[in-house]
Amino acid sequence: MHCAVDENTGCAGLAAYKKQMEEKTPYVTLVDCGDAIQGDAIDLVSKGEYPVQIMNRTGYDLAVLGNHEFDYGMERLSALIGTATAQYLGCNIRYSGNGENALSGVKPYQIVSYGDTDVAFIGVCTPENITSSTPVFSVMRRDSLSMIFTEAAASGQTFRQERLPAGI
Repeated sequence: MHCAVDENTGCAGLAAYKKQMEEKTPYVTLVDCGDAIQGDAIDLVSKGEYPVQIMNRTGYDLAVLGNHEFDYGMERLSALIGTATAQYLGCNIRYSGNGENALSGVKPYQIVSYGDTDVAFIGVCTPENITSSTPVFSVMRRDSLSMIFTEAAASGQTFRQERLPAGI
């Protein structure tokens, strides 16, 4: 989405399209692949709150963490995830600190059933997410981060092979 709530189809058009598809089939899942909360003034004035509210109204089901989700720091990201109706995903990010896990609401994957078929949506974040975030966040807080990213492609493949239920 990259905070493009009114560009191209826009979120209103996307919500209408999702509703139209749901009238034809119950097997519809709306997924954001990261960077939903950055890219426009609507994000800046609300530090991500308005885009998350818009995503909630649009009907997003799942979301993956992009680099800009980290722009306002871990506490703010945790609060935004807590207000999102979409389940945030990330199989290759783990908490390594001693305090409260700011990303405890992030799951590695979500299995969605479409009739007789189960589909696993696996969230894979690029390891560069932290360093490619807003420079102030990545430079000032890099040493205090308590998150570890593993290599994206290898992590997703290993995760699929080792942790998903058989047949998915």
